[in-house]
Amino acid sequence: MERRTFLVSMGGGLLIAPGVARAQAKAVRLGAVPAGAPRTSPHWQAFTRRLADLGYVEGRNLTIEFRNADGQPDRFPELMTELVRRGVDVLLPIGPESSLRAARAATADLPIVVVAVDYDPIVRGYVGSLARPGGNITGTFLRQPELTPKWIELLREVLPGIKRVALFWDAFSADQADEADTAANNAGLQFLRTEFRQPPTPSTPRCARRRGSRPAPCSDSRSPIFYRQRADLAQAALRRRLPAVVPFQESAEAGLLMATGRACPTCCAGPPSSSIASRRAPGPPTCR
Repeated sequence: MERRTFLVSMGGGLLIAPGVARAQAKAVRLGAVPAGAPRTSPHWQAFTRRLADLGYVEGRNLTIEFRNADGQPDRFPELMTELVRRGVDVLLPIGPESSLRAARAATADLPIVVVAVDYDPIVRGYVGSLARPGGNITGTFLRQPELTPKWIELLREVLPGIKRVALFWDAFSADQADEADTAANNAGLQFLRTEFRQPPTPSTPRCARRRGSRPAPCSDSRSPIFYRQRADLAQAALRRRLPAVVPFQESAEAGLLMATGRACPTCCAGPPSSSIASRRAPGPPTCR
């Protein structure tokens, strides 16, 4: 989805949230909780500009209570509870399912405008349907499950003889690991998965070296942690000559082999666009 379109739709969704007064006389307090994007990011600045275009101006009739989870999903419950206690009019959880789960646990009355990344709130039972969500939850979701096996297909085009693929995942991207497991099995490949419980560092991506075997071509998941650590991950992959297909164009620009798109504009964990970026590591890969 185009970044500006995404921001416009998110701003418009806020204004049609159930229970939120649209009259200019009513000051609105928005409680925003992204997974990782800082308040100073260009994306959030664009969001507030769009709200201003729609008549909601910070300092006049709009207050944004911004709380950043900083890549730690276990912080969502305390942040949502804090915002409810501070008397916000609407909650804006952005990112993985744990953010919406925490918002719903924090309030059954306030409107919740969700930006769901890589899960379907309808399938998970949070809302009734797109046309009639019901309850106090509305918003939008960004999910493209067909991209999960796409990186496997791309790796096989670059390295036709591969037998194994590896995936890095974390607390933000467990569902993606399950989908990749299924896609690898369907493609007749051995699937190796490595969970990161702490933010990755340059020494961590061993990328599926098991029992002295050669490293497998790999990918990381759509996660704010991996996005923010993309330069470190790229350097580690280059040192080990690991070919990788990654979700974010910015990761390819940092030195990884190729990417299937760009980061989500508000949480840096969302599904990528359809663009392809590529940058090859020096020399041929060693894991054929």
